[in-house]
Amino acid sequence: MKFSDIKGLDEVIQNNHAYQEQKADLERVHTGKFALFSDGRLQEIIDDRKAAMAQGQTRFGLGHFSVIEIGATPRRTGSGQPYTLEELEHELERERRLVEG
Repeated sequence: MKFSDIKGLDEVIQNNHAYQEQKADLERVHTGKFALFSDGRLQEIIDDRKAAMAQGQTRFGLGHFSVIEIGATPRRTGSGQPYTLEELEHELERERRLVEG
């Protein structure tokens, strides 16, 4: 499987960059809550992870949103994922360059 085949990977990367840009402000006010991002924009702050996931799926559909715990230190991008976001981003860009020749 190629990295470019992973559904929603571009969305995750875009949303993570948006979170990083707002991280200090979000942590100052909302630590421990959950930020719902879609299309590289903060959509909502929600108190509960399950509620945030349900809201994201209802409003945007699977693969089109990210839920990030504000103030948490992520260990990996996803469950069982052996790559960091930076590694995934690098591999995705490498694949794109190969395809473009």
